[in-house]
Amino acid sequence: IGVLENPGMTADMLYAERSGISVISGWVCDAEEIIIELNGIKMEASYGTDRGDTLKPCGDTDNGFGLLYNWNLLGDGIHSVKAYADGVLFASTKVKVTTLGERFVRMPKLWDTGGYFPGREDGIVLRWSNSLQNIVITDGTDIQVERGYAAVPAVHGFLENPAQGSHQSGISVISGWVCDAEEIIIELNGIKMEASYGTDRGDTLKPCGDTDNGFGLLYNWNLLGDGIHSVKAYADGVLFASTKVKVTTLGERFLRGVEAREGFGFAPVTDDSDDPVHILMHVGLEWWEPIQNFVIVQFSED
Repeated sequence: IGVLENPGMTADMLYAERSGISVISGWVCDAEEIIIELNGIKMEASYGTDRGDTLKPCGDTDNGFGLLYNWNLLGDGIHSVKAYADGVLFASTKVKVTTLGERFVRMPKLWDTGGYFPGREDGIVLRWSNSLQNIVITDGTDIQVERGYAAVPAVHGFLENPAQGSHQSGISVISGWVCDAEEIIIELNGIKMEASYGTDRGDTLKPCGDTDNGFGLLYNWNLLGDGIHSVKAYADGVLFASTKVKVTTLGERFLRGVEAREGFGFAPVTDDSDDPVHILMHVGLEWWEPIQNFVIVQFSED
């Protein structure tokens, strides 16, 4: 018994929309290995995180799986996503990916666009998150925080998402890497949750000597409510990262039945410049209920 929840679709959808960096996740009652196949390329997901909602169908709760993935790597178009438990296919879906022309796009920290949105009568400001390669919803104000924890000798690792002093909204991933650990715990406002650990991170080969070092925890920031919140990360009980984030919600833990789509221009930065002066591209944003946030879609003036 198992379910692929992200990317998820309803019965009337031909494909799910995706952009930027997010997590491929779900649950399986009993398995030794979960494999995600994207366009024929197979990758192992981390497996065994706590999922209290699986107690009834599974009889236990250590059934969650997750794989952090940059959809930009696939390129624009419709792609195949399959999930296997111990070699048995249990889920297959399609996603439509829209990129901004680069595998990793850098934009100015204060790039934004604002407007009205149902559930937020005072309006919203959309800002680009380099670390998520996607849009986050904000209230337009900045957050001033002290520097997070520096390197901890007992732990060789890094919390990449959320970035220190960043804005967060909707459902996204808390992620990073640790060279060697049995358990990664994420603490949000004093509440601790286990992250999935052991996904492939080729970029950690040099510092770690191997690559199975990624961790991730899918989380709905709406559960925390508007305001500034504390995020801490522990490896085998040792605190190695601490930061604060500012969450902006749309007034609901899970907003349903809303449709929103608009087009706009922006200037991406693909070098070290922080001062672009020309609008280079037009794209669209579409509200995507399963992630409680916007995804980048092909621009249309219709």
